[in-house]
Amino acid sequence: MARKVWAYAKDKNQCFICENQSLQPKIFYIWDVLRLKEQNVKKYQELTFYSTEYDEINRLELIPTEHGFFRYKSDEIDENNKESIYHSAATVILLEMPVIKFTIDKNKYILNFSKFLVEPCLRFKHFDQDEEKYYPDLVGYFSSECELQEKWKGCLAIEVVYTSRCYEKKVNSFEKNSIPIIEVIISKELKFNTNFCGEINFTAADVESYYKLLKAEFKNQVCGEILSDPVALIFI
Repeated sequence: MARKVWAYAKDKNQCFICENQSLQPKIFYIWDVLRLKEQNVKKYQELTFYSTEYDEINRLELIPTEHGFFRYKSDEIDENNKESIYHSAATVILLEMPVIKFTIDKNKYILNFSKFLVEPCLRFKHFDQDEEKYYPDLVGYFSSECELQEKWKGCLAIEVVYTSRCYEKKVNSFEKNSIPIIEVIISKELKFNTNFCGEINFTAADVESYYKLLKAEFKNQVCGEILSDPVALIFI
């Protein structure tokens, strides 16, 4: 079962709702959606919720649950999707951070971003091999100058890991295509003594509290590991 803490939404005209003066879809957090349902059921009923992929064609309908997470409307899709509250919360927090203070192998890097893409479809073709498709959690684009920007140039992929780490073939493909990967692992310490897996014995308030704790931690530092570390080519 998927357990997502955020979603996009369409209005009664079936148009995605965007942030003010922006083409970026508005983020709807599950706790805010449940409050809206309590306080203004008519406005709530005008909304249809969707998953948050960058490519609109890949977005699927979600249903908010009283337990504090969104699930897929399709039982079959939901059964095959194992995204956790931990993974979902970490991803949206990173998405909201234009400046991320990474700690990597005891080294500290401050990276500035102008924008993020959420699960974009990246297609790689290597000689006569079949096309490979990947959906990284986030692809961040550097803004101005920042550490590692000179080395990596345009962008990097961020993968949030709770259970399954990036496999070798994926890492090699990204490196061949000059896309760095930083992996952010949700450690035991970053769970803050919560248990959002297995049996549902938590509330939306518990999930919101966890989000705030993790956001405060990430504001101080984000511990990561560089998996793909390409060197940008410079032509003279």
